[in-house]
Amino acid sequence: MLTGQKDGRACAGVMLNEVAFPNFSIIMRQAGMDFLILDGEHGGFDYTGMAGLIMVARLSGIPIVVRLPDNGRRDITKAMDMGADGLLLPMTDSAEEIREGLAFAHARGVKVYITANILAHNEDLSGVRAYFEELKEIGPDALIISDPGIFSIAKEVCPEIEIHISTQANNTNYATFLFWHRLGAKRVVSARELSLAELREIRANIPKELEIETFLHGSMCISYSGR
Repeated sequence: MLTGQKDGRACAGVMLNEVAFPNFSIIMRQAGMDFLILDGEHGGFDYTGMAGLIMVARLSGIPIVVRLPDNGRRDITKAMDMGADGLLLPMTDSAEEIREGLAFAHARGVKVYITANILAHNEDLSGVRAYFEELKEIGPDALIISDPGIFSIAKEVCPEIEIHISTQANNTNYATFLFWHRLGAKRVVSARELSLAELREIRANIPKELEIETFLHGSMCISYSGR
């Protein structure tokens, strides 16, 4: 049984129990999802519970990305021990923390993505540019972005780093996915409130090379993306 509903529809971003999760993860594969996210930041980073979710999620054969809280190396090690294929690190980490975490993860074949999905005000922009200059030298596998202005700065400062569009951009339809694809995004994280039918329709109407990532766990991921 799925534990989240919206207007009678099963939501993609529902909080799932481990009984529902095996069947749901297989359904996500059939829907054409390329990556699944487990939210350790807002969902609470519980080693035993998250390990169980990752174990059953692997039945889908879809790579698992874990979103980490701001707790440093301890949680990076936990997530990799549990079998995560990728890690989402918070923008609040220092450049040195990111550099160390990235080296640690890459040595174990795990990718590292940096969340830079704030909605910026004018006074934020110079800091964002400086931050991306630092990340250019560090070389994460991707930046997670929601603000078009920040997207344009990233393309200018560090065009060699992949850009993934955050769920906070409220990506609810295939026209939006195509918009970001034309601008150069490699992956789009779907809005958390989409039904499986909507996800299938998006997959059917976007290029194969444009990846879809979908949240499956986290207390902020029940039905609405929220901003």
